[in-house]
Amino acid sequence: MSIINDALKKTQQTRKNDKDKRTQVKAPPVKPPQVKPVQEKASKPVSPSTPMDTQKPIPISGKKKSGPEKPPPFVFTFKMASLLTVAALLAVMAITNYQRLVSPSKTHMAAQPIAKTKVVFEGVVLTDNENIAFINKQSLKIGDSVNGMKIVAITQDTVDLQSNQGVLRLKAGATYLL
Repeated sequence: MSIINDALKKTQQTRKNDKDKRTQVKAPPVKPPQVKPVQEKASKPVSPSTPMDTQKPIPISGKKKSGPEKPPPFVFTFKMASLLTVAALLAVMAITNYQRLVSPSKTHMAAQPIAKTKVVFEGVVLTDNENIAFINKQSLKIGDSVNGMKIVAITQDTVDLQSNQGVLRLKAGATYLL
């Protein structure tokens, strides 16, 4: 929403600046148009039998039209500011909806955060029969699971955990977030 507010403030500031410029600029003095007398050519008197289509129009002196009038500059500025505001709104909407448009399944998965738990690997006890790892104050053997991952190997100072992403090696005396 801050982009929209910034665009609106900028538009309002531009309009205010344009209004200030218009009030500061002094228009040159307007001279009244000089009316020149029109000299009429001698024309034939119009008789009631002469059709109206053949009659020539009598020229009227005064202001000449020189083409379409240009709108005042503030109209252009207002239109441009409106266009930019709409473009900014569309850009904001596109940015916020981009992930949903590109890959709806990834967006849905990202909405559910994966819970990570703290795993403290305290050490290993090696015996003749089996190796025991102490993780989160529990004694675990090969085949047991930790946070959904299966213990596949226990050595003197490491434990290997098998997950969907591969094998993760933990070192004794460390804390991990899994």
